[in-house]
Amino acid sequence: MLHNLVRSPFQLIRNRNDLVTHISIDGNIIKQVVSTKFLGIHIDQYLTWEDHIKVISNKISKNIGIIRKIGHLFPTKVLTSLYYRLINPYLLYVNILYGNPITVVVPDA
Repeated sequence: MLHNLVRSPFQLIRNRNDLVTHISIDGNIIKQVVSTKFLGIHIDQYLTWEDHIKVISNKISKNIGIIRKIGHLFPTKVLTSLYYRLINPYLLYVNILYGNPITVVVPDA
């Protein structure tokens, strides 16, 4: 089985004190990434939710802005439907995995 080495990075799940290693196949060094998206979940090398929370927060924020801008044009029932289509799926997807919350400091805007 042939692999496209350019499109096949690797990610180490590690402790913050571990050393960085290099992996090569047939003399070709494979690119290491610190974060990757797998099944819609952004996973970093330390298995924290920070990257995932940032991405999901941005998506939800954009969708809230859309609903807010058109809020005066539609009845509440339509806006509620938009919430369940544009925002709620991000809150529900993999929520069972969020059982171990982390403390995230959100900078003031």
